[in-house]
Amino acid sequence: GVLGGNANHTIRTLDEMLMLVQDARASCHGIIDHVSHCHNEQEVLLALSARIARVSQRLREIDHKANQISNEVNWDVSEKGESSEPVISSTSLENELGTYIHAVMQGTEHSSPKHPSWQSQLSVREGHLYLEVGSTIKCRIFTHPSTQTVSNVTIIGADEAETQQNSKFIVFQRLTEHVQNTIQRRPTPASLVWVVTWLNSYHDLFEGKCEVCARVMQIDLMDGPLPPLLRTVSTSNPVSSFTPIHLNCSSTV
Repeated sequence: GVLGGNANHTIRTLDEMLMLVQDARASCHGIIDHVSHCHNEQEVLLALSARIARVSQRLREIDHKANQISNEVNWDVSEKGESSEPVISSTSLENELGTYIHAVMQGTEHSSPKHPSWQSQLSVREGHLYLEVGSTIKCRIFTHPSTQTVSNVTIIGADEAETQQNSKFIVFQRLTEHVQNTIQRRPTPASLVWVVTWLNSYHDLFEGKCEVCARVMQIDLMDGPLPPLLRTVSTSNPVSSFTPIHLNCSSTV
């Protein structure tokens, strides 16, 4: 992953931002109830002033942390510089992935795909199929044995224990929900090659800027700061052209 060692720090900062957002929302929701217990206009004004000051302080802290994350991401991207990787056809990657996945599931000797967009590692551990995407996320993939299509996916942070059924981080909980909903809504069963390729596109989860708003992080009213969790796919090159988009920005596309 592009963030490398900073990924865990970024995720912790996101969680801190979420707590600030929740505190600000709680302060707003509590205003009416708090004011109803006031006995005169002066008490009402004092109560409103205190609540507004608390919300304003939380918003300033949220903005500070958002800028902190943005600076970290921008610094890491600038340090890496522009890539001069050759363009390889999507068919080439599909062929490599088909052979790679088969070898992994059979437990035979294999090498990872050489395609420049491939940033993941597939493995079978204790009978379960895992895809580690960069140094950011770990995906557990459930398949139908007879058809090799995907029935479900759960996503946790790269450093979270594989025994966890759900991530403790909001960002990975929402990503899991989005992936599961996408698989379930597909008119045809999701092939393992397609799902693995799609999940691999999240290697830049905390780097890729939204195609619509051109920002990495966006404040969601319910969940706090989130990176682009959607990936649109180019019809001309469906494997290598994944475009990041925020959930809230998708309605404008």
